[in-house]
Amino acid sequence: MRKALLIALAANVLLFAFTVLLGCASTAHKKDITEVKMAVKMPLLAPLRETNPLQEKGGISISLSPILYQVIQDSVVKDVTVNPSFLEALTAKDGAVFFDRTVTPVLGVTPDELRFVIKLNNKLNHVIRGAGTVVSFVINGNQIALSQEHYSELLNAIVVPRGEAQLGISGPKLNAIPDSCTIGLFLYDFVTATDAAGNPTEKQNFEWYYTYKAQTHEQMGSVKKTRMVRQ
Repeated sequence: MRKALLIALAANVLLFAFTVLLGCASTAHKKDITEVKMAVKMPLLAPLRETNPLQEKGGISISLSPILYQVIQDSVVKDVTVNPSFLEALTAKDGAVFFDRTVTPVLGVTPDELRFVIKLNNKLNHVIRGAGTVVSFVINGNQIALSQEHYSELLNAIVVPRGEAQLGISGPKLNAIPDSCTIGLFLYDFVTATDAAGNPTEKQNFEWYYTYKAQTHEQMGSVKKTRMVRQ
């Protein structure tokens, strides 16, 4: 009888030790965290000395300013199938698949394209429309082709006498712009006067020049690697 109790006690001790060992092994391989330095390029724009952000021609005034960009954090998830450890295999169900999931933080900038805000003030005694205006970007002397979708707000604008409108204009993607360059934005053929039949009789052109620099922004993040099982 005493021998049987000793055998049972020994079995329980071994079971407890095995359970603790299994728990420790699972915890050791469950998650791995590594600190990394992340970096992203933030655009900085400033008007050239000879450029006046606020310009008035033909009875209308237009001011131009770049938007404020923000740093955002996202993550990239990658799963890699792995062979289970001995203890993991003992506790897994038939057909279980073990894999390591790595979640890597990444930085980005929003928006991811060049954007400006135009404030239009109509000082005339008649309605003005943005229809027919052509917008052009020039980067380091090279003209950038743009579809009308980039300045559709301007094309659809209707501003009553002594009224104002705030409109957005977008340009190329930031990753297509050199880290250091000069950017020109041009409005061509903005109609400021028409005849009785509505035909344009007066048009104005506006132009602005900005310096563009991509400044590196850095911050720390955590790469998390987790052992997972699909059963």
